[in-house]
Amino acid sequence: MPVRCHRIVVAAAALGALVAAAAARAQEPTSFISTGRAPPPGFEDLSGPQVTQVDVYFGGEFVTATMARFDFEAVELLAPREVVDAIPGVIEPDTVLAALSAIRRGRR
Repeated sequence: MPVRCHRIVVAAAALGALVAAAAARAQEPTSFISTGRAPPPGFEDLSGPQVTQVDVYFGGEFVTATMARFDFEAVELLAPREVVDAIPGVIEPDTVLAALSAIRRGRR
């Protein structure tokens, strides 16, 4: 039994040392936290227009995936004709194309 008791004491001491080290480390200031308004190095482009693939749904059904450009205020489909062609049963494709070609601005 004494051997087992020593193992528990050693394990408890090791655990205590780890907790103390973690607590001390948590008190240290970290250099990756920024309080300024500028983005961190390497992230400057994220505030400008971005291009990504978006899924398009119509009537609750997936229609197609297409590329879109967006920023903090607007979204623009890059291939609106492909979206119109993918929607089944469009009666006035030119009207729908005009609507999808317009840049969508966010609400204020």
